[in-house]
Amino acid sequence: MWRFSIRNKLFVSFSLLVLIALSAGFYTFYSTTKTSLTSSIHSELNNSTALIANLVQAVAATSIENHLKSIAETQLAMVSGVHEEYLNGRYTETEAKSLAARLLLRQDIGSSGYLYCFDSQGNVPVHRDKQVQGSNVLAHHFVREQVRLKTGYIEYRWKNPGEAEERDKVLYMTYFKPWDWIISATAYKSEFTYLIDIDNISKALAPVTFSDTGYPYIISTTGDYIYHPRLTGNLYNSGLDQLSVNTFEEIIHLKQGTIYYQWQNPGEDALREKISIINYLGDYGWVVGSSAYLDDLYRPLTRIQQTFLLIFFAYLLLVLFASYGLSTLITNPLKSLIAHFKDQAPIDVQPITGRFSHDEVGKLAGYLNQFIDKLNEHHQALTTEISERKRSEKALRESEQTFHTLFDHSFQFIALLDPDCRVCKINKTALNFHNLTETEVLGKIFWNTPWWSHSETLVTQLKDATAIARTGEVARFEAHSTAVREIYLDVSLKPVLDDTDQVIYIVAEARDVTDVRRAELELQQAQKMESVGTLAGGIAHDFNNILAGILGTISLLKLKRDKGQSIPEETLFKHLDTVSNTALRAKDIVNQLLTLSRKHDLQLASVDLRRIIEHVCQIAGNSFDKSVRIEVQTDSSIPVHADASSLEQVFLNICINAAHAMTIMRPKGEPWGGILSITVDKTFVESKTGNGAGDFWRVSIDDTGVGMDDATLEQIFVPFFTTKPKGTSSGLGLAMVYNIIKQHQGFIDVQSKKGIGSTFHIYLPVGQQETRDSLSDDFKETLEPGEGLILVIDDEELIRNNANEMLTACGYEVLMAQNGEEGVALYQKHHKEVRAVLLDMVMPVMAGKETFHALKTINPKVKVLLSSGFRHDSRVDEILEAGATGFIQKPYPLYSLSSAIKNALQLQKVP
Repeated sequence: MWRFSIRNKLFVSFSLLVLIALSAGFYTFYSTTKTSLTSSIHSELNNSTALIANLVQAVAATSIENHLKSIAETQLAMVSGVHEEYLNGRYTETEAKSLAARLLLRQDIGSSGYLYCFDSQGNVPVHRDKQVQGSNVLAHHFVREQVRLKTGYIEYRWKNPGEAEERDKVLYMTYFKPWDWIISATAYKSEFTYLIDIDNISKALAPVTFSDTGYPYIISTTGDYIYHPRLTGNLYNSGLDQLSVNTFEEIIHLKQGTIYYQWQNPGEDALREKISIINYLGDYGWVVGSSAYLDDLYRPLTRIQQTFLLIFFAYLLLVLFASYGLSTLITNPLKSLIAHFKDQAPIDVQPITGRFSHDEVGKLAGYLNQFIDKLNEHHQALTTEISERKRSEKALRESEQTFHTLFDHSFQFIALLDPDCRVCKINKTALNFHNLTETEVLGKIFWNTPWWSHSETLVTQLKDATAIARTGEVARFEAHSTAVREIYLDVSLKPVLDDTDQVIYIVAEARDVTDVRRAELELQQAQKMESVGTLAGGIAHDFNNILAGILGTISLLKLKRDKGQSIPEETLFKHLDTVSNTALRAKDIVNQLLTLSRKHDLQLASVDLRRIIEHVCQIAGNSFDKSVRIEVQTDSSIPVHADASSLEQVFLNICINAAHAMTIMRPKGEPWGGILSITVDKTFVESKTGNGAGDFWRVSIDDTGVGMDDATLEQIFVPFFTTKPKGTSSGLGLAMVYNIIKQHQGFIDVQSKKGIGSTFHIYLPVGQQETRDSLSDDFKETLEPGEGLILVIDDEELIRNNANEMLTACGYEVLMAQNGEEGVALYQKHHKEVRAVLLDMVMPVMAGKETFHALKTINPKVKVLLSSGFRHDSRVDEILEAGATGFIQKPYPLYSLSSAIKNALQLQKVP
């Protein structure tokens, strides 16, 4: 139709609209009329069926009531006669009542009906059921109604013993006042079908018709025609064809409702569709129906259809003529406009000439002239704009090319994310790091991509940072990954906001800071070793004092032995305790030095800050000049989430600086000494230097040293800046302190006055209450006895013999080997008897690692307790991961060794 002319479009459109309108109107009217007519038909047939049912019920009720009334009144007369005999003295009252009861019980009504009596209190003197006779039945509603009425007709529902459900029952009652007897004749309704006067029903139904051929009918469930205007007898012997018989069987089966079927009355040529509305009289087993042919009922609709067709064609002819004339009036002026523009050049359109009417087409011609003038004006402007646009597009393409070059060739990993953290864009630097393509990551959630998904720690860090970026804030964290190679990344997530400050993108950037981090770790380790060197003099002095105590005690014992003097047991034990205590003190000093100097990554855990400070104070007390007095004030428990070794280094560095400020940095001639005070308290801090507000532990380290001026105070955290004499300090200590505290989400505040002293306030976030003691190596002095064969492999004869004596004292048998090769040979020979192996890590011939793997080859379930003077050795970790049962650090006392061996034997560790 889009190729039609306007005239034809108007003609067809107007004709179609009128056609549709007429059709819709007729359809609406026809549907409404049909619905109303159908409803009226159903209502009329329903009313007719109900009327027939009521008629049958009324006739039946009258017949049953009269029948029962006759029986009840006859029995009343009989009871009255027996009472007369009693009054005449022929019977006693008891004999008279007994006689009357027997006579009443002889009377049968239908197949199951009977007579019974009860008095005004509900007591039953006469009933054919012996269980009921003599009982009180006033609980039944219909009995209470009988007591109230005493005479008359009642219908009610009842179920005899043994029957499945209740049925309609009727009774007629008379009242014999002398004995207060209510005499009732009762039976089920369904047993009185024979009493119904069929002739009266037929006479009443004969005049009833519906439409031209509709009529009522009654048929029993056994197929007998109770009433039918054309059929008599039984369904199966009335000469009906099989289709008609099937229809009646369906009606009998349905019993109630509406049914449509095909039917042909006698004398008719063909089947026609018929409707019946039926109802079921269950008391009599009758189906009552009202039926009529549908074409008779819907005959008014046919006349409506015929009338509409005449109107439709008349309107159609009128519309065709009207639409043709109207389309001609509209299209002729339009043809003139078309002729004007047909031969015009597109770039030089001339105004419209000629006369037009003052209708819409005339106005259109005027507007077109105005439009042509404007069009010619804008044509030149548009030509100029197109040229400018081409130049701008060229510059934009060059700019985009420059952007993509910078984006893809940046040394940083860059990704553009949507607010749901799905990857929208990724640069080649990031893709090349994992040998990925864009299709492998675009559209994925950022933390599900290979850069992060291999580590739950990295995923958690990224999710936390993303949550901050979604709020419109910049998030930043450091990521440590070993997926491809060990790498440290400085990661930042920056939100991109729209005009309403809503996040529309997140720019994720990662900068490789591996070299910087490794350099920092190396400098940190160098500073640690500087601290060890600083403390070395004091520690050496303290260690010599320990050795002096041990050697002095032993020399006294040897002197008495050489002189042949006896040593009292109490004195001997006293000297042994002195040696033991001083040896343990030496062990603690060695452990402190190892802990301080070892190199490790930052490992955050829940620790007790009090124990860290106590450990620092112990080292300081052993190594600082004795003119420095240390005072400590802390809470009983100070939980923080931190790396204990790093914090120990922080506090020790500040304490060393404080000790130097009170000793070697004092002016010549000024006495050394002062007070080093450490206090800890909890305080609430508002948001500061990038840290959120919250509760912090404030560790205040105060000294009474030389202090600092403002110029020095501004530079103390600058790497390599120092105020100490040349060659005595690297200047890295406080720079390292600042970095470690920052990694712990804390900050430092420093106050100092020249000549008075300095105070360092270290703020650390408050952690969970549960802490672990990472610095203590407690043991219980409880000897753990045992039995069995233990193999000791150690190259030091003294340690080997001591272990032998200790294990023998615990109850074990011991085999000893002086190197790994000898130990493996002994285990090969006795592996079925050896319960555990005590293995040294550092030995000649065959080292501890090779010895362990050789033992595992002989027996994969061998239990090996490692022993070494240095726990923080990567070889120890490797052997433990490979299946070693445990580790004990030298030197070890008897109680520690007995406990470690017992634990190793009990532990079911299988690699």
